[in-house]
Amino acid sequence: MGRKYSPSYADIYLAHWEETAFHQLTIKPLLYFRYLDDIFGLWDNSEPTFLTFLDTLNSHHPKIKLKHTLQPVTVEFLDTRVFFHSPASSQRQ
Repeated sequence: MGRKYSPSYADIYLAHWEETAFHQLTIKPLLYFRYLDDIFGLWDNSEPTFLTFLDTLNSHHPKIKLKHTLQPVTVEFLDTRVFFHSPASSQRQ
């Protein structure tokens, strides 16, 4: 069991890690959220580009390695199922 302040230190450290790691990136996710050590994002580019993005983040610090799940429509995140639906196009005249 850790100290009461351990999650706060981890959160501060990861915020710094994100700031410095994302500074190196040329292509970033459409959406990116982190809750403690869980990250949720939406990627609107190709899968090879995403894997390059992930490799860049994973090479930023030897002890921080991200795992990923690629799903086109639905994904589980923090005991919640998240669905993605493309917006319907409107044919207004």
